[in-house]
Amino acid sequence: MADIAESAGISRATLYVHFKDKEALLVALAENVVRESLQHMREAWKPSATFGKNLEAAILAKDLPLHRLKHTSPYGGVLLDSNSETVIACARVFETGFIDFLCSRAIEETQAGRHFKTFGGIPAFGVFVAQAAAGFKDAIASEDDYRTAIHTFASLVENAITTKTAKRPPARQGARDSVAKGKTAHQVGRLNAAKLGPS
Repeated sequence: MADIAESAGISRATLYVHFKDKEALLVALAENVVRESLQHMREAWKPSATFGKNLEAAILAKDLPLHRLKHTSPYGGVLLDSNSETVIACARVFETGFIDFLCSRAIEETQAGRHFKTFGGIPAFGVFVAQAAAGFKDAIASEDDYRTAIHTFASLVENAITTKTAKRPPARQGARDSVAKGKTAHQVGRLNAAKLGPS
């Protein structure tokens, strides 16, 4: 708490007025991150843009602040790797909110004649993209490489939902192969991150 107070330019006593301990501070930070990130994600989706461009913008709006927190902040790892039940619950709300958002946008795309059969349907699409995005965020330290990977990933998704055939994008084929080997979608994201951009 002393280090945090010093970094914030306030006294430790002032910090304790607002937070009784480090755990309370982490919970408040986690709740704020979830709220703001999901709001930024919604605002990033523009009706005039393509699905791929919107997907890229939404992922970056939601995850880029977390990427910076994890890879550049001295306290990012403490927050993101916390074992606090409350912080873990916030992370679940965060992922669920993203998946629900993705599914609602996907439903809108089906009304325009696009399909998500490549991903196993809309619910599976939401889970796959959310977990793959988390894998990219964790695996790629460089912001430039991270942005490039998200751009490539969103382009692959765009191609997958616009194709008239059952052709699978490379990322999805990797997901099927990895699932067959017992890997989770989050691990698939980390594997794809290694392929799409150096860490």
